[in-house]
Amino acid sequence: MVGFDSSEQLVDDLRHRIMEALVVQNPFKMGYESTKAVGMKLRGEPVPELIDSGATLVTWADIEKPDILALLFPDIKSYLEPPARR
Repeated sequence: MVGFDSSEQLVDDLRHRIMEALVVQNPFKMGYESTKAVGMKLRGEPVPELIDSGATLVTWADIEKPDILALLFPDIKSYLEPPARR
């Protein structure tokens, strides 16, 4: 069985080999690409008809790799805190 996206339960199922793999999106890249497209449109530039924000196939063998962990458990805390005052 292959799941789509990630949650704590799906990642746990993958770790215990209940799932064979997960197809995971990158929400930060999705936000970046969509914001970039809006900027292009506002500047009157042509916007690509299709923008692929990518997807990653994650198997149990990959689950401890740093880039996969960052994709499954993004560090959003730094984005939620206000910048430090100078």
